Amino acid sequence: MGFDFDAHVRSMRTTRSEEMIGELYRQLFALERWFFLEDPSQEHTPLLWIFPNGRNPAPCILVFTDDNKAKACAMAIGSLGQRRPHIMPAPRKEAVEWMVGLAEISWRVSTSKAQSGPTKSPLVRRQSR
Repeated sequence: MGFDFDAHVRSMRTTRSEEMIGELYRQLFALERWFFLEDPSQEHTPLLWIFPNGRNPAPCILVFTDDNKAKACAMAIGSLGQRRPHIMPAPRKEAVEWMVGLAEISWRVSTSKAQSGPTKSPLVRRQSR
């Protein structure tokens, strides 16, 4: 059995260990591919999600370490009345590029809000209805 990401994250939260963050990222970047949920309205685009009952109103990208977890999340989204997204495996390099792109978009949106209001993002934000 491989690295247990869920157990590691639970332990990080419990212990508030900053040292464990490095191991989490080492294991994450050792994966050959990551699993995204595809935005049903934009082919080959990762889904951005805002958790309806979350503490943080900012959109997040849904990425998983295995396809079973991604499938379970896709089913849950479908049960919320949304179109169920497809699973979109991505090689590590492409996955990292998407994540960097999201960080750049978030930065542009946050700085433009401070200057002149929100801007359009090439990644569509999805919310539950």
